[in-house]
Amino acid sequence: MQGYEQERQEKATALEETERRLAESAQNDRDVESFLAAVKKYVALESLDREMLLELVDFIEVGERLEGEGKRKYRDIAVHYQFLGTMEGLTDM
Repeated sequence: MQGYEQERQEKATALEETERRLAESAQNDRDVESFLAAVKKYVALESLDREMLLELVDFIEVGERLEGEGKRKYRDIAVHYQFLGTMEGLTDM
């Protein structure tokens, strides 16, 4: 009987975890859909105005100024988009 109770508890825990992950996935899907709906308004974007910036960007992080080769200097910049966070893979292109 104890083995049955342990198995039942394990399955209940697994079910709770699966439901939590499903809800998280559904929220991620809604966030992506919301972001895409906002972006679709600006498909032929030629300039960025205040309204677009407020709708698409949550905040921007600007790192400290660092020395590069020769006279070059650079800063790390991270754009945190509404609903999505950062999209680091796109900056490597």
